[in-house]
Amino acid sequence: MSLEKPGMTDIRMGYNTDAMNVFRRLLQRDPSDSTALNELAYLSAAAGDFAGAEVYLVHAMKDHPDNPDLRQNLDRVRAAREGGKAQ
Repeated sequence: MSLEKPGMTDIRMGYNTDAMNVFRRLLQRDPSDSTALNELAYLSAAAGDFAGAEVYLVHAMKDHPDNPDLRQNLDRVRAAREGGKAQ
């Protein structure tokens, strides 16, 4: 069974710690899972950990350099880290 759906449900329900655990398990199974990396970045940023979010997104971009969503999210996180307004 894929853990992605339960992880997304946890996010929607506000169970961010549970969602982090789900996506970390997915990452253990497949270290290049772009969905898991992106969601971990989202959860990290939501918790104010923009440096951690950037690490996840940079890792995702290494395996998926042409993914526009990852690029956009990375740009947003970097803007937030620099104190600018993330769009």
